[in-house]
Amino acid sequence: MKFKFVFVASFLLFTLDSCRGKGNSAFLFPITNVGEFKFFYEPENTFNQEIQKEILEEWKNPSVKIHTAPGIVCLFSGTVSVFGISVCFPDQNGNTELELQNILNFWSTHPNSGLEPEFLDYSLYDQASISIQLNKNLLEDINKDWFVLSGSKELDRMLKKEKFPETNWISVFSENSILRPHSTNSFMGFSVLATKGKVRILFSSRDFVSFTSSLVLEIPGNESVLTDFFSQIQKQNLNIINLCKNDLPVLSEVFGGTESSVGRFLEFSNSKKEPICFQDLELETISGSYSIFSGTQFLIPGETILKTESGSVLPGSELSYFSWLDLKKKGNLTLKSKEILQIYKNSEKNFLEGERYYSSQNDFYSTCSDFFVSNSLKRFCMNPGFSFSNETGDLNSESNLSFCNLDNFQIEEANLTGLFLDGKLNSKHKFIDLEYFGNNICNPNYLSLESGEKKFLFGWIQKF
Repeated sequence: MKFKFVFVASFLLFTLDSCRGKGNSAFLFPITNVGEFKFFYEPENTFNQEIQKEILEEWKNPSVKIHTAPGIVCLFSGTVSVFGISVCFPDQNGNTELELQNILNFWSTHPNSGLEPEFLDYSLYDQASISIQLNKNLLEDINKDWFVLSGSKELDRMLKKEKFPETNWISVFSENSILRPHSTNSFMGFSVLATKGKVRILFSSRDFVSFTSSLVLEIPGNESVLTDFFSQIQKQNLNIINLCKNDLPVLSEVFGGTESSVGRFLEFSNSKKEPICFQDLELETISGSYSIFSGTQFLIPGETILKTESGSVLPGSELSYFSWLDLKKKGNLTLKSKEILQIYKNSEKNFLEGERYYSSQNDFYSTCSDFFVSNSLKRFCMNPGFSFSNETGDLNSESNLSFCNLDNFQIEEANLTGLFLDGKLNSKHKFIDLEYFGNNICNPNYLSLESGEKKFLFGWIQKF
């Protein structure tokens, strides 16, 4: 049994079939020998590069996947070539792959159930166990002798409740930019726990609303697999700090809708092709200035950070003392760090149009997409935690149609106040008569009408 760490771009890559049920496209994927557990952390692979759509699709969903090579089957989770893990097993006849696939299928259809451990050959002398455990039971045998790399907001909450020693625990949502690993998706898909004699990998479902269970893989090992990785992360991040340019992140997505199941959030991202650094970031709204990040921070290209209200199910860190109601009001949102500032105009909005919730991206409404996998979130047109959508419209849009051209519309008639009926104004009878004279069917996402301080969205219409 071996452990490997990869921190440079010269590792060997194999071209493999994509996971079952997702077509025949191929992509570059790091694979190890049987009986090897590999961390890889290569944030420099995001620098100054045009990222292929195929890789973006993988980055969009870092959940656990099965990949194969001759005689080998691997479980992989994370963002390809940036930050992730792979665990590989011997599989000469395909039986192990079939068993893993059956377990994943059971998990996907039983989100709130457990499954007793199944044992697999891991190496010539060792075995691994794989099971499904309810999240509430994940820390039952964990004590201060364990080390934890947490990629789960729920796991962080549980560790904090148990008063787990912070010296043994690093979270991907930590505000310490030097200690935590950086990636291109706020949802990581996995956590790793290690102690003397065992390493435990917790795979999380991307459906973080419906699922109350995790896929748990346990292999032989010890705590050094994590302590060594923590040291390497810090060393790699210190190198990046020396390369980054002082700049502000982009306030890339905002959601202030009340009474929604996802909770309100602010999304910050690096849209540049090189890492950026900033210090003591604040966001000023109409009611005051609020601290977003303290101390020196850096973001790799494409990295996205979510700040959520308390109790939100979204991955990210919670912002307790922010005036979330200001997001619904007209006024500027000023992002500032020392002498650098960026002003964003914020129009009055309620983030709910028709039966759908919309976030705001650069004062435009977001596009509808298949970002959320939970059926309970199909009404939410947003993609929190993944910022590449602005550059890849067809990657996230639920329609392959091109976006509508504003020049192909004219307003024939509008009533934005309502009708005067039976001696009083009935506001339910507002309407807009909008004529489209374009030659092709188009996607109305991003199309809206402003009147005074209010904005009306047309994105809930499927097409023109």
